Amino acid sequence: MHGQIEVLVVGRSNNRSQSDIELPASEDTVGRRHAEITLGANSECYIVDMGSSNGTFVADNGKWKKIQQSALTLNTPIRLGTFETTISGLLRSRRKAAQ
Repeated sequence: MHGQIEVLVVGRSNNRSQSDIELPASEDTVGRRHAEITLGANSECYIVDMGSSNGTFVADNGKWKKIQQSALTLNTPIRLGTFETTISGLLRSRRKAAQ
Protein backbone atom coordinates (compact mmCIF):
# COMPACT_ATOMS: atom_id res chain seq x y z
CA MET A 1 0.00 0.00 0.00
CA HIS A 2 3.04 2.28 -0.12
CA GLY A 3 2.16 5.65 -1.61
CA GLN A 4 -1.56 4.93 -1.85
CA ILE A 5 -4.70 5.94 0.01
CA GLU A 6 -7.19 3.22 0.83
CA VAL A 7 -10.78 3.84 1.94
CA LEU A 8 -12.62 0.95 3.63
CA VAL A 9 -16.21 0.69 4.85
CA VAL A 10 -16.76 -1.24 8.09
CA GLY A 11 -20.14 -2.78 8.81
CA ARG A 12 -22.19 -5.70 10.03
CA SER A 13 -22.53 -8.61 7.64
CA ASN A 14 -25.86 -8.94 5.84
CA ASN A 15 -27.29 -10.08 2.52
CA ARG A 16 -28.21 -6.64 1.15
CA SER A 17 -25.01 -4.62 1.34
CA GLN A 18 -21.37 -5.47 1.52
CA SER A 19 -18.69 -3.74 3.50
CA ASP A 20 -14.95 -3.96 2.92
CA ILE A 21 -14.55 -5.14 6.51
CA GLU A 22 -17.51 -7.18 7.70
CA LEU A 23 -18.23 -7.86 11.34
CA PRO A 24 -20.41 -10.82 12.34
CA ALA A 25 -24.19 -10.39 12.04
CA SER A 26 -24.36 -11.08 15.80
CA GLU A 27 -22.74 -7.65 16.42
CA ASP A 28 -26.18 -6.03 16.29
CA THR A 29 -25.01 -2.64 17.63
CA VAL A 30 -22.83 -2.24 14.52
CA GLY A 31 -24.61 -0.80 11.49
CA ARG A 32 -24.52 -2.39 8.04
CA ARG A 33 -22.37 0.54 6.86
CA HIS A 34 -21.21 1.85 10.22
CA ALA A 35 -17.92 3.68 9.60
CA GLU A 36 -15.41 4.55 6.93
CA ILE A 37 -11.69 4.17 7.53
CA THR A 38 -9.10 5.97 5.44
CA LEU A 39 -5.54 4.68 5.49
CA GLY A 40 -3.10 7.29 4.21
CA ALA A 41 0.11 6.89 2.29
CA ASN A 42 2.24 7.81 5.32
CA SER A 43 0.48 5.62 7.92
CA GLU A 44 -2.19 8.22 8.70
CA CYS A 45 -5.54 6.78 9.77
CA TYR A 46 -8.92 8.49 9.87
CA ILE A 47 -12.32 7.21 10.88
CA VAL A 48 -15.70 8.72 9.97
CA ASP A 49 -19.04 7.64 11.40
CA MET A 50 -21.49 7.05 8.52
CA GLY A 51 -24.61 8.09 10.42
CA SER A 52 -24.74 4.97 12.56
CA SER A 53 -27.51 4.58 15.15
CA ASN A 54 -25.20 3.45 17.96
CA GLY A 55 -22.22 5.72 17.34
CA THR A 56 -18.50 5.50 16.75
CA PHE A 57 -16.15 6.18 19.65
CA VAL A 58 -12.41 6.71 20.10
CA ALA A 59 -10.54 6.18 23.37
CA ASP A 60 -9.35 9.51 24.78
CA ASN A 61 -7.45 9.47 28.09
CA GLY A 62 -9.16 6.26 29.18
CA LYS A 63 -12.69 7.40 28.27
CA TRP A 64 -14.80 6.82 25.17
CA LYS A 65 -15.39 9.96 23.13
CA LYS A 66 -18.20 9.87 20.56
CA ILE A 67 -16.93 11.18 17.22
CA GLN A 68 -18.19 12.04 13.77
CA GLN A 69 -14.65 11.90 12.41
CA SER A 70 -11.21 11.57 13.96
CA ALA A 71 -7.55 11.09 13.14
CA LEU A 72 -6.04 8.13 14.99
CA THR A 73 -3.28 5.53 14.95
CA LEU A 74 -3.54 1.88 13.93
CA ASN A 75 -3.59 0.92 17.63
CA THR A 76 -5.96 3.56 19.04
CA PRO A 77 -8.89 1.76 20.70
CA ILE A 78 -12.15 2.36 18.85
CA ARG A 79 -15.73 1.28 19.53
CA LEU A 80 -18.40 0.72 16.90
CA GLY A 81 -21.65 0.50 18.82
CA THR A 82 -20.50 -1.77 21.67
CA PHE A 83 -17.88 -3.63 19.58
CA GLU A 84 -14.37 -2.68 20.75
CA THR A 85 -11.30 -3.07 18.53
CA THR A 86 -8.51 -1.13 16.80
CA ILE A 87 -7.85 -0.33 13.15
CA SER A 88 -5.11 -3.02 13.25
CA GLY A 89 -7.65 -5.52 14.58
CA LEU A 90 -10.10 -4.70 11.80
CA LEU A 91 -7.37 -5.04 9.16
CA ARG A 92 -6.35 -8.44 10.58
CA SER A 93 -9.96 -9.69 10.43
CA ARG A 94 -10.18 -8.44 6.82
CA ARG A 95 -7.06 -10.36 5.83
CA LYS A 96 -8.38 -13.58 7.45
CA ALA A 97 -11.68 -13.27 5.61
CA ALA A 98 -9.85 -12.77 2.28
CA GLN A 99 -7.84 -15.98 2.68
